[in-house]
Amino acid sequence: MKTKNNVAQNLCDACWISSPLHPAQSPDLNPIGACWAVLKQRVKKCLRWPNKGQPAWDGTKRMLKKIFIQEWNRITIEEVSRCAQLQENNGEKICSALW
Repeated sequence: MKTKNNVAQNLCDACWISSPLHPAQSPDLNPIGACWAVLKQRVKKCLRWPNKGQPAWDGTKRMLKKIFIQEWNRITIEEVSRCAQLQENNGEKICSALW
């Protein structure tokens, strides 16, 4: 709902500048949030249970950075793009094992 005291909107209306319609904010459509959630989960897992052939975390920032970069590179677009799932689910919240 528009307010009558919105100076910016009143100026846009006076100059015939249209405002684009924005969809509702949905955490299910936020790919950055999904990336961070997957990354956080995977890094925690690596710190607790290192993969075979990978040394345990030695407590240094350098190794932590290496783990973050390694896990970031493993994230696929299918893991963070939930638009198709959201359409199939008729817009209902999506529960995933990843996040």
